[in-house]
Amino acid sequence: MSATDLIEAGLGLANLLAEENRLLEVVDYAGAGALAPMKQQAVQRFAAAHDRARNITAAGAEANALRRLSERLEALAATNRTLLERALAAQARLIECIAAAARPSGPGYAAPPSRDRPAAFALNARA
Repeated sequence: MSATDLIEAGLGLANLLAEENRLLEVVDYAGAGALAPMKQQAVQRFAAAHDRARNITAAGAEANALRRLSERLEALAATNRTLLERALAAQARLIECIAAAARPSGPGYAAPPSRDRPAAFALNARA
């Protein structure tokens, strides 16, 4: 296992996060959601590469690449979190609007009876 494997896995994850962030920015929630399986796989690949690279020390160009990758992933993840929170807030507002529209506005058929016992139909009907 080399630092190169970790860098490659990290770049794959970073590219997916960047694409998801782009889609979330333009409010393409369906497109962003479609990336979820690939994002999950990229996170798993990166985590596995990270675990395998725990005892590896990098120097020079590899160390610089890892530092830049770490900074990029941190920034992308922070942006991703903000955009996902915004999307969830929009979803909650939409659900509230739908629920409010579905509530009956007046008594309608669900109005409680005006008497304790309703009168028999035959007494109410007039020919």
